[in-house]
Amino acid sequence: MTPNDITAGELWACKYRTVRMIAHDNRPVKNLKIGEAARGPQTWESVGVITTRDRESQRLEITDIYDHTTHIVNYEDVWDIDRAVMEE
Repeated sequence: MTPNDITAGELWACKYRTVRMIAHDNRPVKNLKIGEAARGPQTWESVGVITTRDRESQRLEITDIYDHTTHIVNYEDVWDIDRAVMEE
């Protein structure tokens, strides 16, 4: 399934790849405090919910299911697209 195959009005999720600032414990950094250091930007792969699709620019807005950060990624950086179900 490709991003163009998803239907509007339904909840979709996917695995995605982006570049994020990574800490020394190999986890993404959200907010560094003064004096803290990170390893630097690195490729990060995770799972997220697709919130917006822009067919013209071929980009998706994705909300990561683990830390709720939002990322804009290119179509070629997503895979395993499938319908999602939100559970509390």
